[in-house]
Amino acid sequence: MISQSAIDTLVGQIYAAGYNRSKWQDVCDDLRRLSGDSQIVLHGHDLIQNRQMGFVSSGYDWSFVASYFSRYAAVNPWLPAMGAVPVGQVRRSEECISREELLRSEFYNDWLRPQDNITDGMGVCSICPSISTNVIEAARPKQRSGRI
Repeated sequence: MISQSAIDTLVGQIYAAGYNRSKWQDVCDDLRRLSGDSQIVLHGHDLIQNRQMGFVSSGYDWSFVASYFSRYAAVNPWLPAMGAVPVGQVRRSEECISREELLRSEFYNDWLRPQDNITDGMGVCSICPSISTNVIEAARPKQRSGRI
């Protein structure tokens, strides 16, 4: 169970990040620690132009982050589904696309699978569904899957 003190600290970090963009890294790092070492990403994506608008992460290898920008953001099958999620509602990965569809995708086979076979995760959309999305996501490698 996460303590009230830890939640208060996280909320304070989020407020600080609203004033100083560099503080979002602290938020991602703290979320990773609080979630039992899940991989965390906060990213924005323009759904109309299909382009990445920003990315902060904790627990991802930087070579994969670079390839996400250069190729895989454009083929991420979760993004269109997250654009349809009402602001503030959490969705598990399988609520966005079926596991079978994910496992057949280029995104999974070339980007997620080489990263310890990430298959489980959840995300919450924070702005403007259907046009652009800011999503914070937590993901776990298959061998560590379970409650995030």
